[in-house]
Amino acid sequence: MQDEKYNKETDEPQESESSLKENIVDVPVELEHTEQADSDVPKIKNLRQASSVLEALLFATTEPLSLARLEKLLGLTQRTIRGLLLQLQMEYYRNSKGLQIIEVAGGYQMATRPECHPWVAKLRISRTRNRESLSISALETLAIIAYKQPITRQEIDSIRGVDSSGIIKKLQELDLIKVVKKKPAPGRAYLYGTTKEFLRMFGLKSVKDLPSLGELRDLLGLPRK
Repeated sequence: MQDEKYNKETDEPQESESSLKENIVDVPVELEHTEQADSDVPKIKNLRQASSVLEALLFATTEPLSLARLEKLLGLTQRTIRGLLLQLQMEYYRNSKGLQIIEVAGGYQMATRPECHPWVAKLRISRTRNRESLSISALETLAIIAYKQPITRQEIDSIRGVDSSGIIKKLQELDLIKVVKKKPAPGRAYLYGTTKEFLRMFGLKSVKDLPSLGELRDLLGLPRK
């Protein structure tokens, strides 16, 4: 589950609620085991148990769980797991729960619903602390990398007009950016890009889902220019 069980940035579920209602109602699910189930845990006996264990895994995780990882953990096929995920999503929606199950950063995770934000935001939790620990300069650098990636430090410096080496190091320590490759040119400068942790922090499936630059500045707490 996301560290604070909260996903402020995802204003809507990855699938709209109307879409969920249309596509998830009475989803037929068959219990299909994989051939190589984990022998260290009991074999799941029925769909009710499978749903309960899946829900527990999503609650307990601190990072998104991919279908492949869930398949290994549960010993069930990805087709069964997808059906169970859809049923759980609809169950949370129908019962107006404060939590939702979202697809983010290549996997699935629990998050609080956007309408609960005013109350959840009062909690001093890890993601908020991490973000608050970043300076305006660091947030600005992160935004540049997110939209210009892959990008070199020299290119970042050129855009910002100042040296960014220290900020880049801190963003790497927070696992928000990483070296993705070297530039195929003399000097072979490092090219930086965002990480899965960045996607998880902002509730994105991929960098293709980045909001507009103005919206990102709002999410990062930067003033609009």
